[in-house]
Amino acid sequence: MNRSTVLRVSRREPCPICGHPDWCRVSPDGRFVLCNRIDSGRPAQGKGGGWLHWVDGAARPPQPVHRDAHESPRATSRACEAAWDGILDQLTLTPLHREHLRARGMDDVEITHRRYRSMDGNRAEVVHKIRNRGIDTDGVPGFYRKANPRGVEYWTVAGPPGILIPVRDAAGMLSGMQIRADEPLDGRKYVWLSSRDMPGGCSSGAPIHVARPIGATRDPRIWLTEGPLKGDIAAERLGAVVVSVPGVNVWESGLAVCKTVSGRGDLDLIVAFDMDAETNPAVNLARAQLVYMAYERGYRVRVASWPAGFKGIDDALTARAAYHLRPGSDVLESYSVYDGGER
Repeated sequence: MNRSTVLRVSRREPCPICGHPDWCRVSPDGRFVLCNRIDSGRPAQGKGGGWLHWVDGAARPPQPVHRDAHESPRATSRACEAAWDGILDQLTLTPLHREHLRARGMDDVEITHRRYRSMDGNRAEVVHKIRNRGIDTDGVPGFYRKANPRGVEYWTVAGPPGILIPVRDAAGMLSGMQIRADEPLDGRKYVWLSSRDMPGGCSSGAPIHVARPIGATRDPRIWLTEGPLKGDIAAERLGAVVVSVPGVNVWESGLAVCKTVSGRGDLDLIVAFDMDAETNPAVNLARAQLVYMAYERGYRVRVASWPAGFKGIDDALTARAAYHLRPGSDVLESYSVYDGGER
């Protein structure tokens, strides 16, 4: 894409994706944005970098050829959802995994509603049934082609054994899958259902999860925390929408989703990162950056805390421990970016 076809954003016309007045670019007709802060999964070409975002209503061009010859271009959102929905229909939840979820405080109604599944059994047979229903798995993260000893290819699903956790976007559509591995993989307990660098497969990316309570929403505020499973547990106990980032360093994408979920000009936000934010400098800094940016955009911000014996907000809520809300300005006082004004 030629740089001459795009215009720099400004304070008068900030980036429609991240809201910043600099660094990003917009096409003259406003049909697409090259945002340098929020990842769309479509890296922009050229010296300016960033990620390509098509504005709602604009016609999408054909998907470019993926940089890895073994992978496929990512399937459409609806095709991905159909394939993931198919695997959720075919798989079940083992008693061991059900007991783990119960130990986290969930009841069977929650477990059934959230559609958690176990990654085990004959995966090739599962995918065969899905494809026999006319569902295409090419370019869907997690699915890939594998060859048997005779060289005959068949479709199957990647990922370690563990609990399969559906990840949903602001509209409630499946946007990815995360696995709580039975055995840590390279030191990681949670991994994405991905088939990156595999024939017919595709990278999962790291989507933001939006968890909603099963019943009516009792708390109109938007909560922001870490991890899809944690978000599901917290949403039910708070009676609130909980937006879960896959890691604290992608707080800016999480903040953008919070604004989308709110659907209003303002945003009443509660930040509930794990309690290691009090002792881990990197997490503390990410939280401070998030709070500062939220203030800059005119949002109301508070930070949740709870007894030190509980790592996450989900643990505290399940144990019915008291949590406290303090002004977001409390976490900014040690940073030079904060001007000391009332928030």
